[in-house]
Amino acid sequence: MRKRSWILRTVLIVIMLVMLAMVSVFMSGDFNSGVKTKNSPATNGNWIDVADTGWYYANPEGPNFVVNSAEELAGLVKLVNGNVRNFYGKTIYLAASIDLSDRKWTQISNNISNPFQGTLDGQGHTIANMTFDAESYCAGLFGRNGDRGTVKDVNLTNVYVSSSPSHKYSDNVVHVGSIAGWNDGTIEGCAASGYISAYSLGGSSSAGGIAGLNFGTIAGCAYNGDISARSLGGGSNTGGITVSNNGTVADCVFKGNVSSYSYFGLLTSYAGGIVGFHVGEMVGCVSSGDVSSFSYFFRPLGSNVGGIAGYSYRNIENCSSNGNIYSLSYFISSSHTGGIVGQTGTSSMIEDCTSSGNVSSYSYFVNESDVAGIVGWNSGTIEGCTFKGEKVISRFSRRGGLSGRDYNRATSTNNRNDSGVEPDVGLDKSKESYRPDR
Repeated sequence: MRKRSWILRTVLIVIMLVMLAMVSVFMSGDFNSGVKTKNSPATNGNWIDVADTGWYYANPEGPNFVVNSAEELAGLVKLVNGNVRNFYGKTIYLAASIDLSDRKWTQISNNISNPFQGTLDGQGHTIANMTFDAESYCAGLFGRNGDRGTVKDVNLTNVYVSSSPSHKYSDNVVHVGSIAGWNDGTIEGCAASGYISAYSLGGSSSAGGIAGLNFGTIAGCAYNGDISARSLGGGSNTGGITVSNNGTVADCVFKGNVSSYSYFGLLTSYAGGIVGFHVGEMVGCVSSGDVSSFSYFFRPLGSNVGGIAGYSYRNIENCSSNGNIYSLSYFISSSHTGGIVGQTGTSSMIEDCTSSGNVSSYSYFVNESDVAGIVGWNSGTIEGCTFKGEKVISRFSRRGGLSGRDYNRATSTNNRNDSGVEPDVGLDKSKESYRPDR
């Protein structure tokens, strides 16, 4: 009896030490060592301190405005954030490329109740070296692009956007993206490159290449760079183009690396080459980046990880993933990992998609995970899809060439498994004859 009590105490002490070590690493920022120095331009003050609004006050009732400098672009921040004008029905033209390297940026629309409602037409010009540590609920070049707002033909290079776990956000949630933290309107023909990260304590962190949240349209956009999200006690969510898509994502391209790190907590984490959590429409997108998810220590709802989307409840059509997909689940933490989608809902249709990278899932200590070339856990429909990767690697996970698990009358037709991985379906619960093991 004493021996059992001693063993139990030892186990509890080890668990507490592991938890303290994870908190220490999370708060220290060591996981980001070197990255900020490499990607973040030098800063000296904030651009809003030298904002120039003369371009607006010269003719405030005019239909169009022209911005030529960093100071004038900061003037747009001052006007919107100061509730002077949301620019509904107005167009601001970027007439020259702008370098923001000397100072930190503050997002246009720093209050989600006061979104930008005009049009910013970049005319193909570049905004370089935008850098800031997010201190609000949504952060990017724009905090929130409203339902009448449009951002088009803007190029961002050497972006550094980051949130800090020390900041206090609404509901302890933060959404960051290069163009917008939250998009209700239209983002089209934009491109960005750099580094984007989000961290949260006890809530959700979301980092997307173009936008954090999308309820509007993102079309013809591209992101090239690294994206990372970490959460302690919550969920960490990442997407190469956007994290949560409730609208439309079309003809977008991602190149780089997407990574999600989650420590403890009861929230599911999502990581996808294009979208983390997908309940809208997606067509014609390509991800050439690697996607990885790490889920540590008592995360019973685990992670959904996919080359195109972590989770999908709606349609994904004519998309392709060319990168490698990886998930690690450790100690009471599951994952669903797929070359196209990690997990699909009952209304999901994955059609004419191709996955050509390797897919891997490693699970240790009391986990339940699924991994496959197309969908890890399939509850919807897979039609006309092809898996061309060489390997589906599984350690203590259900493995299949096309789906790791078919569930709830899932259907799969006209698909091709060119990998040689068998069987096509790891566990088929969609059959009426299925009976769980006893």
